[in-house]
Amino acid sequence: MDKRKQLDCKLRGMYWLIGRKSQLSDASKMTIYKTILKPVWTYGIQLWGTASHSNIEILEKFQSKTMRAMFNIPPHISNKYINLDLNLRTVKEEIENYSKNYQTRLDQHINQLVTELQGEGSLRYSRLKRNSIPDLAIRFAEK
Repeated sequence: MDKRKQLDCKLRGMYWLIGRKSQLSDASKMTIYKTILKPVWTYGIQLWGTASHSNIEILEKFQSKTMRAMFNIPPHISNKYINLDLNLRTVKEEIENYSKNYQTRLDQHINQLVTELQGEGSLRYSRLKRNSIPDLAIRFAEK
């Protein structure tokens, strides 16, 4: 996945700054993660969020691997507790959040053509069974 390769390159370049042996405070490390690494995988999330679960899990693995390296977290601690302690959303939760915000903006758009594009008429011509952008908000909530 190209996003994962981009993230790996950025992380390698910054590892001296946010790695295990860094003297930087935890808050500063988290700020660097949220301002430099997170925007790489959130860019265009409304569109690539329809990707398969396995591709999304690749990014979740990157996020947990990065958090473990940044804060020197031992492997026996669950990713669920890491996210709770660091007040961090999972990739699936981010997709759901961004999708809800995107849908809200589309619903409130002043151009009538935009609101018609997301209606049921646009889906009836689809021959392939794919995840659609309007369904992203509920896609991960079901599982």
